[in-house]
Amino acid sequence: MRYVKLFVLLLAMGAVGWAEGITLVDQAGRTVAVPTPVARVVSAYGIATWYVYALGRAEVLIAARYVGQLPDDPRSRAVLGCLDPDLDAKALIGDPTLEEVVARAPDLVLAGVAKHRQLAELLAELGVPCLLYAPETFAGIREATVLTGQALGVGEKAAALVAFYDQILSAVTAAVADIPEAARPRACFLGTERLRVASGDMYQARLIELAGGIPVGRDLRGYWQNVNLEQMLLWNPDVIFIASYGNVRREDILADPDWQAIAAVKAGRVWKLPQLVAPWDVPVPESALGLLWMADLLHPGRVGLDVVAELSRFYAEFYGCNLTPEEWAAFLGR
Repeated sequence: MRYVKLFVLLLAMGAVGWAEGITLVDQAGRTVAVPTPVARVVSAYGIATWYVYALGRAEVLIAARYVGQLPDDPRSRAVLGCLDPDLDAKALIGDPTLEEVVARAPDLVLAGVAKHRQLAELLAELGVPCLLYAPETFAGIREATVLTGQALGVGEKAAALVAFYDQILSAVTAAVADIPEAARPRACFLGTERLRVASGDMYQARLIELAGGIPVGRDLRGYWQNVNLEQMLLWNPDVIFIASYGNVRREDILADPDWQAIAAVKAGRVWKLPQLVAPWDVPVPESALGLLWMADLLHPGRVGLDVVAELSRFYAEFYGCNLTPEEWAAFLGR
């Protein structure tokens, strides 16, 4: 009876019909018929939301999750306000239920493979197309970008986004390829708490490796892992990176007497990732900027790309954001 009511609701809202469309294969290997053009999108997966924004289709989002925390920095809020004036009103708190999704009469739902398979199956029964995303690798990011571009009718913009990502990836890979393991800094990536560490299975570990470092948590499995201070002292990382979301602060770690024996703290090589729009350590095309920033800190000047120039180019082309070099320098704390 529950699904009968939902189906009746869909019919009443005009969400079920014989619209023309295209057939796509999502990152779960499912074949999905997507109507064209897509005008109403619900994103239940915070990662997928940023693909929509980076491809310039903010207007189709009617409700969305946002990975991590939206930044409070005035520059960030100004850019986000230009990018999507209705962003705060669209934000979903927690995972939406099937009823909440259907009530919005979406043309398309974006969701994550790990969390939303059942939601996708139920939506399929009701005739609502849902694309599942799993962009946890560099190849997966390219695939997710192309998939989103096809679904939203912006294939050329998607190709440009992939080209930017690949350019940064190639430049960093080539620059650090000949660095022997003994010369690669050992880096720890912290999440929302000071002793919450990215495991070796996570995208953050891949970023460290590609940037020419060695992730100290590479033998940990799963998702974020809680460790104790003794383990951190045993690892003794040369560098500590901190996710932009959460309340862990660089200055607190540098001032904590319990952390003074750690090499990264002794050398002042503790950095919190900047965040203007999307986080730089999650699997979205914008993470190319995080990769370049990390490589420049681990091996200064080696990549041969101007970090500020690449930041400026990315945000101008894909977000319509034009900050001055001085504003970018201030944003990076330089």
